[in-house]
Amino acid sequence: MKHKGLRLGALFCAAAMTITTSAQALSVEEAYDILRRSYVDRLPRAAKDAESLDELFSYTDNYTCYMTEEKYQAFLSSVEGEVSFAGIGAEITYAPDGISIVSVLKGGGAEKAGLKAGDMIIAIEGESCAPGSEEQRARLVGEAGASTVGRLAQGTQVRVTVRHTDGSEEDYIITRAAVVQANTTVSAADGVGYIDCDSFGTQTGTYFQDGVRKYDSAVRTWIVDLRGNSGGLTSAAVTALGTFSGAGELVYFVDQSGESSAQRYDGKDLTDKPAIVLMDSGSASASEIFAGGILGTSSGIVIGTRSYGKGVAQVLFDESNCPYLHGDAVKVTAYRFYCAGGNTTDRIGVIPTLFLPQAQAAAAARLLSGEKTKDGGAYLHLVLNGCDFYIDIPAAKESSSTALEAILTALTPSAVLYWGENGGETALTPAQAREKCGFAAASALDFTDVAGSEYAGEINALWAAVRALQQSISPPAEDEWPEFVQPTGAGTAYQVGDKVTFKGVRYVCRLPHCVWSPADYPIGWQKQN
Repeated sequence: MKHKGLRLGALFCAAAMTITTSAQALSVEEAYDILRRSYVDRLPRAAKDAESLDELFSYTDNYTCYMTEEKYQAFLSSVEGEVSFAGIGAEITYAPDGISIVSVLKGGGAEKAGLKAGDMIIAIEGESCAPGSEEQRARLVGEAGASTVGRLAQGTQVRVTVRHTDGSEEDYIITRAAVVQANTTVSAADGVGYIDCDSFGTQTGTYFQDGVRKYDSAVRTWIVDLRGNSGGLTSAAVTALGTFSGAGELVYFVDQSGESSAQRYDGKDLTDKPAIVLMDSGSASASEIFAGGILGTSSGIVIGTRSYGKGVAQVLFDESNCPYLHGDAVKVTAYRFYCAGGNTTDRIGVIPTLFLPQAQAAAAARLLSGEKTKDGGAYLHLVLNGCDFYIDIPAAKESSSTALEAILTALTPSAVLYWGENGGETALTPAQAREKCGFAAASALDFTDVAGSEYAGEINALWAAVRALQQSISPPAEDEWPEFVQPTGAGTAYQVGDKVTFKGVRYVCRLPHCVWSPADYPIGWQKQN
């Protein structure tokens, strides 16, 4: 289960939250003044005449909202780097027979009572809870309407009847409590580092850095799981990104006046291992800053599906910086942001290096974290976004043949890959790699999600034309893309349109008199795919 979640002076980037404008303490006129001064887009004339906060905020985006004091405190707790759960201390799912326990949380009442993953809660206070539902879940948290952070549920007890996996049934008295879980965990096993990040809170950057320092010497690659991560603090995302990319301007902001600024990371990178970012449609905002930055700095790749597509950042106004507010707060979209490399994610999202079905994404990341076989066995060497990845073919076909086929299907015809065997490597195409791995030729229909569409024929025809065009275009001569040489002055600076190769990746200069490398000033260069 993924758990969603700046303080003043920092930027907050997350998907929309369900915060209402009820019980207002702020007047409409005061709220309009805040929006007029800070909202990224020009408000329509009708907004000035709004008669309620609800009407006023209807003229803004979904991320701009008013928060009562209670809602504001709940909001702040969600960005502290930890997530609080109220109730019996278990992750659950609904089932026809009741409520199934997916896992128990360390330190929670369920763990103390001895409940296990797979147990089924079939009754609460002697009453059947079949089928499981949100209403039944609320009884485990506390009284109806109890706070999600356990304010009303703390210390109260609930009696549950549990059916164990062996069919036996038993009653338990469980004390409800708040259980705090870090939003980021770092681990390593079998040469692969794994960072599971549910949100970017105040401590997330520290979690990344401490984890990488601890495990980096023992890993070949880092898998960063951002699936379902709806965002958080931009500063945390920048620190986490800098762990892999090193120093530089890693995200750019533009305000309502068109003024731009950048957020830098001034530390050094803590690893030279590539990152493999797992992403889905729930990866939003600060997650997109991280994923887009990994691509823009050639620090790794992104796999999975296209991200959410939120390219705006918010600031918070409360009593510390606004005289209109007294315990309550206003969150305002004040900036559009651009990832390292100069690309926006707004409405577009981050486009993954490899489009992969979510069912195969995690296994594919593990396969890409392989190594050259030591016994002369076959392996694939892929060069993606300037980074090297290896797949042990015998191990891949044994452990996850489906994921291996998904990777080979996702590669473009021009992808750079090599077949390694008996100490040597030979260049080959993805089609040749599929054949050597024993897979059938890729289907002419790559857009499998439109197979049932009335426009499937047109889409397939267009894709066939694109494929034919790709195959007809000869790659540019290598001497057209010379290695980047650090300019020593105005006479050797790069100009608009100049082509270079930097760390194995091709770039075109976007600025006149550019003396910075693509790593030092990503916005000055356009990476070529």
